[in-house]
Amino acid sequence: MRTSSYTIFAQIPRSEEQILVHGYTGAIDIVSQRLISNLKEENFGALTPKEIEVLSKRGYITTKSKEEEYKRVELLARLFHKKASRFHLFMFLVSYDCNFRCPYCFESSISAAGENWSGETFTKILVDAAYEVVDKINFTSPWKSRIILYGGEPLLVKNSNIVHYIVDSGLKRGYKFGAITNGYEVDSYQDIIGKDAVNFLQISLDGGSIVHNNRRRHYTGEGTFYKIFENISLALELGAFVNVRINIDEKNISQLFDLVKFIFSNKFNERSNFQCYISVVRNYNGNVSSENISVCSNGLCEIFPTVSKRKVLKFLESFFQIHPEFSFIQGPDYWLKSEIKHVIQSRGALQFRGSFCGVTGGNQIFDPRGDIYTCWGDVGKRSVRIGRFWPALSYVKEQLQEWKERTITNLSICSKCKYALFCGGGAAHWQKQSITHLSTHFVMNIH
Repeated sequence: MRTSSYTIFAQIPRSEEQILVHGYTGAIDIVSQRLISNLKEENFGALTPKEIEVLSKRGYITTKSKEEEYKRVELLARLFHKKASRFHLFMFLVSYDCNFRCPYCFESSISAAGENWSGETFTKILVDAAYEVVDKINFTSPWKSRIILYGGEPLLVKNSNIVHYIVDSGLKRGYKFGAITNGYEVDSYQDIIGKDAVNFLQISLDGGSIVHNNRRRHYTGEGTFYKIFENISLALELGAFVNVRINIDEKNISQLFDLVKFIFSNKFNERSNFQCYISVVRNYNGNVSSENISVCSNGLCEIFPTVSKRKVLKFLESFFQIHPEFSFIQGPDYWLKSEIKHVIQSRGALQFRGSFCGVTGGNQIFDPRGDIYTCWGDVGKRSVRIGRFWPALSYVKEQLQEWKERTITNLSICSKCKYALFCGGGAAHWQKQSITHLSTHFVMNIH
């Protein structure tokens, strides 16, 4: 009998109690410091028979060897990955062109390639070819949900005809649509924004009006802040669900109050179809070193240095303590906090994952050059495309297999990690990952 290799210990802030979490049974318990000490020291003689029974049942104490536990996690990872792979996310990258010139954009290298690349846009022939792939894949899929419009900037005025063709073709197939957009020209699509067509928008903001206008610049140099806010309000009125992503780093975090106050004063937070979350970003064109770590929120991943992370998260902790009225904003760790809180309150089960996200499963991203990608952070990099959908459907078998096999089971650094089924192995987009930061995610106030 020993303490399981997948037992996670975390102190509850401002409390004498601690949290026990198990990495593959999904058990979460609030326990005393005495019990934690005895588990860490494997002093089982100091525990009552009832305590040993409960701890064993929930996985914290085990008779399995380390190797047996590793194999158990690998088996679970394969099962979870197989289940997740049944879901297919389809994205139409309408055009690589964009009306903004954001300094940190990962697609800036594509824009620099000139009009021959960034100026290309979907045609009706390409749309029909992409839907042939969608129809073939989803014929056997148990889900048919939403197709995402992506870019560049998908909702440019000049893209109107082809966007309407994409949406009309998808609606006939039973799909609804979402768009990842800068929000600047959303008002040109009022006829399809709403519950019945494009019912989800993700729009990014970078702080108050001054800092936002400096960072999320229109190519003409004009400000974009107030126009975007008008369009957020319009989309909400039309019935679309709007998810606002607030991009912050050390340089603009001081502007967070001004932005959130503006959102609050416009009463967006009172709407059931509005959501807002924080994403910490850095320049995608900068150097990424092994000292950097990946933190993800709602499926979107960014890289930032460890020092910046500590400063930003410390600032956010103080910010929400001082301004509890802004608690409607989801912080970088919101998904895990809410998941753990829900499990404790409902006595339900944690949601495990065998791989990090859909890029290793069923994602299919169609671009205007006829290429297929699986990761939206790698679009335009033809060396990592998984295939072509036009002029004929073909897949790069080796590339596709490499993506699909990137699971906990096949990542040596992950298969023996106690956080593996929570993390899923990190974003495949970044080859050097560190997941040790997950231990800090469990140190939270869940009361």
